[in-house]
Amino acid sequence: MVRLKKSRHVEWSGVEFQPNLLAPKRPVKLGAVLLETSPTSLGIVVIGRMPNIESPPPEFVGVSELMMKIAAKWVDSVFKDTQEAGHEGKFDYLADRWRGNLYIVKPKLMRRADIQGNLEVIAKRLYQKLVGEPFDEKSIKPSGEPKLRIPGLDAPVVIPPAWQLDEFKRQTLGQLGV
Repeated sequence: MVRLKKSRHVEWSGVEFQPNLLAPKRPVKLGAVLLETSPTSLGIVVIGRMPNIESPPPEFVGVSELMMKIAAKWVDSVFKDTQEAGHEGKFDYLADRWRGNLYIVKPKLMRRADIQGNLEVIAKRLYQKLVGEPFDEKSIKPSGEPKLRIPGLDAPVVIPPAWQLDEFKRQTLGQLGV
């Protein structure tokens, strides 16, 4: 009986947003795409923060409405694109599709020492390293809705959070080439 080597490989790529392509400034780090392969399975996680259209973060002030809509749905869109790509070359496919204001950074192979826990745990740890804050709904959505009192109005206006968090994951079991 042949014993399969139980090696896990995780390839990942950061996702960034450049608010102005004509006068580039420091890109906004949004999240990451992770692809885990083992002899018997394939796992994908797309994890990140998305600007809220109704109350954009300061980094998105002056961004066109169209770009805001794209940035506000990037996690879902990128995940769908990973499903359209074949088993080979997922990052090449993503880099070809996402190369404007919102783009995929050159993928890297994760060091074996950093592959601890399941793919979701690894993704959250990588997100914190890239973005600089934990992937935690509570850190984005404060307890109690922030309110703003506007003179002349009886009811306070609810201010939505500037960032939304989202994560999509998929695990495929069985032969990769089938």
